[in-house]
Amino acid sequence: MIKKIILLALFIPNISISKDFILVKQVWGDVTLIKNSENHELVSFSTIEKDEKIKLNNASSKLWLKDNNDNNYILQYSQNKNVYSHNDLVSLLKDEKKPKEDKSVNKFLSLISYSNNKKNKINGMLLSPRTGISRNIKGKEIIILDDLYFLKEFPVKISFANLIDPKIKSSYIIKIISSTNLLLFEQETSETDLIVNIDSLTRNPFSTIFKLEIIERKTNLTFRTNLKAKVLPQQSEILLDELKGQATKKNIDSENIHQAIFLEYLKSNNFIINYNYYTDLFENNEHQVNE
Repeated sequence: MIKKIILLALFIPNISISKDFILVKQVWGDVTLIKNSENHELVSFSTIEKDEKIKLNNASSKLWLKDNNDNNYILQYSQNKNVYSHNDLVSLLKDEKKPKEDKSVNKFLSLISYSNNKKNKINGMLLSPRTGISRNIKGKEIIILDDLYFLKEFPVKISFANLIDPKIKSSYIIKIISSTNLLLFEQETSETDLIVNIDSLTRNPFSTIFKLEIIERKTNLTFRTNLKAKVLPQQSEILLDELKGQATKKNIDSENIHQAIFLEYLKSNNFIINYNYYTDLFENNEHQVNE
């Protein structure tokens, strides 16, 4: 299910930013779309049109909304009001003074940010070569990859299957090197995934730039990139730690709102290798982002 959500999500940002829209990013519980006095099922990744209303039918009903200005809002059922027009939703998304009952979830949405630089869009959560950049050194082909960003003290999953010809059966040497050219990690494997906690490889807490090298043994094809750690402001770090704690709870409820927001935070901030790790973690533990 998560893989389906990821695939769909990749196409959602292509909605024209010149047109106002309200996007349904996630639906939990029983929510109805009302159009021309007829009831329809409301599904994730649909948009709310101006002549449509939504109805949250019971206490388990919740909705994650996003508009063309990247405002996010988690709407929850209330006995006082459970039917919303398009104008109601526009007002909620623009209103910075969120209802008190929604603050426990909506406070985490402030973490989510979107790059204005379209060139920095994540390419399907995969490692991507820099267009046209390759080198040949002493007969060895070296392909330079886009820099990879990650959060310090968060595990990462480096996946490079998309870079390898599936017809070639080979093993790979994976190296992580410090900015001072000190070899911190080396492993030979037949797998195209590597899970590692980069912070555990160095004793220097101020290290933020590392080099990643992947060598295919059979062809000697080499991929190189920089791993760049981001240190968050203290307030954001505290809030993110709280969000991660909620997302990774063992007895997490079936709604998984915190997991959805946590993954969206990692994706929207281009922390691709952290995103890969936590997507697999939630999926392997049978936690789904979309119920």
